[in-house]
Amino acid sequence: MDVNLSDLPCVSVVIPVYNVEKYLIRCLESVILQTYRNLEIILVDDGSTDNSGKICDEYAERDSRIKVIHKENGGLSDARNIGIKSASADYIAFIDSDDYVKNVYIQSLVEITLRYDVDIAICRYFNGKKKNFPLTIRHYRKVKSFDSKVMLYNWHGKYKHVETIAWNKLYKKALFIDNQIYYPVGYFNEDVQTTHLLVDKAKKIALINDKLYYYYNREESIINTISEKKLRDNIYSQNVRLDYFYKCGYEMAYERLAIKRQKQYMLDYFKCIKVTGMDSICEEVIELFNISYNNVSKMKEIHIWEKSIFFVFKYLYCSAKVKFFNAM
Repeated sequence: MDVNLSDLPCVSVVIPVYNVEKYLIRCLESVILQTYRNLEIILVDDGSTDNSGKICDEYAERDSRIKVIHKENGGLSDARNIGIKSASADYIAFIDSDDYVKNVYIQSLVEITLRYDVDIAICRYFNGKKKNFPLTIRHYRKVKSFDSKVMLYNWHGKYKHVETIAWNKLYKKALFIDNQIYYPVGYFNEDVQTTHLLVDKAKKIALINDKLYYYYNREESIINTISEKKLRDNIYSQNVRLDYFYKCGYEMAYERLAIKRQKQYMLDYFKCIKVTGMDSICEEVIELFNISYNNVSKMKEIHIWEKSIFFVFKYLYCSAKVKFFNAM
């Protein structure tokens, strides 16, 4: 369908904010300078203790499209949920406050959404620790449009680099509101429990090949910190999604995720042994690896190299670790 830019709908851009004063201005500038002007920008200050809340208020005075919500700290999920419930537009996009976006980010996703009549539009992204990503991007504008069931069937397959994350997507707000889908409060990896549910409720998905989102992988971010809670939350979230794929009959997606989870147990083990006081979670991931070993090793989706490293890990690390714990 042909799209008249003057008829494009309003988009609510939800930005959770917590102690990111070093990065927030860069993020906000990238949003207010979007070529797509019909925006409602919702800044959810999640109890920041630095100058982040003040920066939000200053930008709200400069741009009437910005609405600031100050709240007690409740975590990323809680902030996103409040943003969803406060959004007045029919479309929602999430941007993390330490990231930023290309100036055509929203316009590109809206155009794709309307032209292909989809419920979720997705773009690719830059990922790194550079302070500045390249601003000049070659636009391929290659678009794939498909039934949401196709994406679920291929989960952790061809679309694995863009599928789970909450940002890099434009959603119809009705997917959240009508289906009462919100991010689970109190968990890390909250999108692992959520995004596939939104995809399941969507009729069609569109994926654009352009990299329009700049994910800044800073050293102190959640993804780069190690804690027992973070590891346990990830195990729980992956199991929730694994159960979903199994119950819904997405066999290949179930197998790919089970194999990925088995690799994660190995990585978690090596993370744990480097940190004092992590013996309990270390023992737990060993036990979970052993429980899944026979089932995963027989899966159709497993590669020979994966089966080999699982075998080596089990007999070089698991056996020795189990003996160690039994001797304690």
